[in-house]
Amino acid sequence: MTQLSIFLGLFLLGFFLGHNRAWGHIKKDQKPLRSRPVYYGFYISLWMVSPICLMSIIGAIISVPPIYSMTFVGLTTLGTSFYAWQKIQPTFRAREAVETNIKWVLFLCGALAVLVTFAIGLTLIVKSWVFFEVIDISEF
Repeated sequence: MTQLSIFLGLFLLGFFLGHNRAWGHIKKDQKPLRSRPVYYGFYISLWMVSPICLMSIIGAIISVPPIYSMTFVGLTTLGTSFYAWQKIQPTFRAREAVETNIKWVLFLCGALAVLVTFAIGLTLIVKSWVFFEVIDISEF
């Protein structure tokens, strides 16, 4: 099984667990929820797939043996799923939590893009500097 299929499987599992738990509260309590059931599903999904994303980033930076990464992902997925499952109550505002998480992910992607652009520019300047120390600009 590839990491992407595990990621998608956990995302779908979390979505259906959260969605069904929200519907269970609607049927049991006969109270309206603060958010639509879809947002409760996305909330649990985000908490279930976050350990995989974190381990992928750590694995790209340093070499982690597969047994440790699988153990870490398995234990943290259980822990984060239980945390998210407990948060689903009729008074919980899942939409705001999901939107806040998405804003943070988009901010981190934007910051990464700016850092990569800065690093590319810095690399070009340094390499050009070294090049023009060896070759005179009038000969170029």
